[in-house]
Amino acid sequence: MLRLAASSGRGLLLRADVEALPIADATAVGAFANFSLQHLLARTLPTAVREIARVLVAGGQLELAVHNADREDGVRKGDDLPGGRWFTYWTSDELIDVVERGGFDVLAVAEDGFARCVRAGRR
Repeated sequence: MLRLAASSGRGLLLRADVEALPIADATAVGAFANFSLQHLLARTLPTAVREIARVLVAGGQLELAVHNADREDGVRKGDDLPGGRWFTYWTSDELIDVVERGGFDVLAVAEDGFARCVRAGRR
């Protein structure tokens, strides 16, 4: 994905661990996590959300999307990876709790049959 993005020439790209971002405090204005954080174990999502909050300026925004909580957590096979991928599913209340405890004010929640999206501002 980074190679594809790099070919567009759209600025600085970074590959990093979301639980320990190599970015200075309060230097980013936004973070976009589109169906990526759902691959973390439930116990590690709070750390990742706090880390995202750390690198955002006050008022910086987080856009977070995950699949709806319609299945049990675990490895889902049959996707694009031969061994499958881990998925953690969240209800709206659980996701909102993690985001708020992580240092954000939830601004909007949208749900449909497939996805749950949260937009939040860093306190």
